[in-house]
Amino acid sequence: MKKSALSLALCLAMILSLAMPALAADQTEASTVVTLTVEETPASVPSSHSDDDDSTPVVNTPKYEASIPVGFSLDDGDYFQIGLTVNTLSERQELHVTIDYDRTFANDGYFYLFNTSDASQKIPCSVYRGYPTTDYWDVIADSGAALAATFTQGSGLSPDMYGALKIVTAGSASSAGTYSGTIYFTIEVVDF
Repeated sequence: MKKSALSLALCLAMILSLAMPALAADQTEASTVVTLTVEETPASVPSSHSDDDDSTPVVNTPKYEASIPVGFSLDDGDYFQIGLTVNTLSERQELHVTIDYDRTFANDGYFYLFNTSDASQKIPCSVYRGYPTTDYWDVIADSGAALAATFTQGSGLSPDMYGALKIVTAGSASSAGTYSGTIYFTIEVVDF
């Protein structure tokens, strides 16, 4: 039993480590599934609800190719990076990767991870944006602070601003299991 669970966990980790490119000319969407495995039964969790549905990214003619992980596991770390693999923006364009706040966060401002076996079990999380090379992290507390990364022609494949999201659990699980939630993104080219 433990060997099959370990095999399943390793398979899931391998699948979640693959990054999915998002291509677009002006605007598109993407999402990241965040998972956490809880081994023991900790204390209870505050109640709240957030809709959790999957969406498929829209693909248009590329002016860039964004690298946003398809999945990310909190079992392996607490943040993931957003980058570009192609950047053909003009010098008067800026690429914004923004969290779709209304689809990602519940009314109480938390991003929730739901138990994959029992959706009534959930873990509240705070999401921070920042720079992975520094210790600076800024909490995403409302839709006005949902910008996750910006890119310009001069930035190449690295972001000019932010470029990493950190997930911090703000509570604990009431039962063991795998918990999962989806962060939704809007990717938009802005002319200035």
